[in-house]
Amino acid sequence: MSIENYTLVERPHGSCWLHNDKPVWIVEYCASRVRPRHWQTYKAIHKVPKDRDPWSIDNRRLGHEDGVATLEEAIALGDAA
Repeated sequence: MSIENYTLVERPHGSCWLHNDKPVWIVEYCASRVRPRHWQTYKAIHKVPKDRDPWSIDNRRLGHEDGVATLEEAIALGDAA
């Protein structure tokens, strides 16, 4: 598990940590009245075309649907994908 496997990238609707070798990315969600701050790991389920971002195609959450409490936990999910 290592942050070195990821690059912080800017998207139109916020930044995310994009895996350097896999169609996997991690998004931080700020706390709300309903949920605490959490991290969610996603993976594209189809091959990502060369001119597309992985979040622009069909994807799935990894791990628990409520996400995880730390970036480290999210990275472990992404590295294991």
